Amino acid sequence: MRLFLFLIGITSLFGTTVPIQPVARPGTTDVRLESRVNAFGETVHLVRGLLVNNDDVAYDHITVDVTLRDPRGDSIGAGFGFPVTACGAGMLPSFTMQPGDTQLFEALISNYEAGAALDGIDVNVLAEPHRASDTTAVPLPTGIQQLASREVVAVEWIDATHLRYGAGCYRDLFTDYDWFELDIESGREEAITHPRAEFVNDRLWRTIDIDPQYIPHSAIRFEPNGSRFIFQNHLNAVFTAEANGDFIRGLYDTSVLGNRTLQGIHWLGDGYFVAYYFGAYGDDVLYYTANIDGTRVSGRPTNLRPSRIVPGATPDGESVVIAATIDDVPGYYLASSFLDRIAPLFEADPPGNNWPPPLVVPLEVGSVIYIARPVNGDARLQCYNLATRHLNDLSALPLRLTSSDRAVWASSPDKHTIALAANGVDGGLWRIRLDELPPCE
Repeated sequence: MRLFLFLIGITSLFGTTVPIQPVARPGTTDVRLESRVNAFGETVHLVRGLLVNNDDVAYDHITVDVTLRDPRGDSIGAGFGFPVTACGAGMLPSFTMQPGDTQLFEALISNYEAGAALDGIDVNVLAEPHRASDTTAVPLPTGIQQLASREVVAVEWIDATHLRYGAGCYRDLFTDYDWFELDIESGREEAITHPRAEFVNDRLWRTIDIDPQYIPHSAIRFEPNGSRFIFQNHLNAVFTAEANGDFIRGLYDTSVLGNRTLQGIHWLGDGYFVAYYFGAYGDDVLYYTANIDGTRVSGRPTNLRPSRIVPGATPDGESVVIAATIDDVPGYYLASSFLDRIAPLFEADPPGNNWPPPLVVPLEVGSVIYIARPVNGDARLQCYNLATRHLNDLSALPLRLTSSDRAVWASSPDKHTIALAANGVDGGLWRIRLDELPPCE
C-alpha cells in the first residue's frame, strides 16, 4: 500500500520559481514548468523539480502526479513522473531516497496548450517506506574519502588543497552546471559561479560566429585556471580562442567523424588536452591531442588507432594510453600520438568508454599510470609502473556505473591526490590519498 506523503501547490511560470514553505516530511522545491524539443522535433511540456526527504526514514517506489491549474482552479494539464538523474534518466522503483537526500524529478505533461494561463502546480508524491533489512553503509577503503554526493561531471584543481567541481548533466554547457569550491583539508565548501562564466555571453557567441541554435552543440570548455577555451562550430570544426573570443585558431575539422560526437575534454596540464569522440556506450573512441593555444600535437583522429576506452596521455600529449585488441590480445597499450608506433603495457579486459581515462603521472624517476577498471566485477584502482613494467593493484574504488553513467578524475598539482567524480544514482566526488595506498613499484 503506497503511503501518500504530501500534496503541495505552488505558482510557477516558465523559468520562474515561487518559494514554498519547508515541510516536515519529504516534499518538493524548485518546481517549474518547462518546454523542450524532443528527439522527433516536437515541443513537449514537463514539470521539473527537486524531491527533498526531510523525514527520518528512507523511501523507495517514488512516483509523482502533477496537475496544472488556471486562475479558476480548473485543470489545464496533468502528468505522471518519477525521480530522474541530472540527464533525465528515470530511476528504477528500487531507487532509495535516504533521509536528508535530494533528487530531481520530471513529469511529462499532456493536454496543456502553450500560453494557457497558469496559476498553480499541484504535486502529489507517492512512496513506500524502505524496508531493507540492512542499511549499514559500506565503509570506504583506506585512503579514500567522500567529499560530495551530488552528480559530479567536472573537476578542476585550483591548487594542491582546493578544487572546484561542477554537478549536473554532462551534455550541458559548463555554465549550466552547479559549481562548488571545496577545501579538501577542512571540508569547507561554498556554491560559486564558475570564474569563466562571465565571458560566455551573447557578445562572445557573435565573436566566434556561433548561431544561437547551435550554442548547446558548441561544447565550450575553458582550460582550468587558463584564459583560453575550446569549442566546435555547427560543422564540428574545432577551434580555440581567448576568453573574449579573439585570436581564434583552428585545430581539426572533425566533420569526417560521422556519427561520433565530441564527448569530452581531458586536461593534461599546461594547456595540453585529449579530446575524445564516440557515438554511444560500447563504441570505439576516436581522439586527438593538442594545446589550447591552437597547436596540434597528434595526427588527425581518423589516422590514430581507435581505443576501447577514453585514452589517457602524457602531459605533452605525444604518447597516449589506449585499450585495444591487437593480435587477438586485449589489453592496454602505449602509442605515439603522431607516429605509427605502439607498445604493449599489460593484458587485460578494458572497461567501457564511460570510465575515467588512464592518468599518466610523471615522478622524479620515471612515470606511473593510474588506471580505474573493473576486476572480477568490482571497481579497482591499479597503477602501472613504466620503469618496472609492473601492474600494482592498489585499492577498491567506490564506483558503481551503469552504461548511462560516467566517471572522470583529475590529479592534484602536487600529484599526491586524485579527485574522482561520477554522475548517476551512485554519483559523487571522492578524494584518493595516494600516499596512504600501497606504492606503485
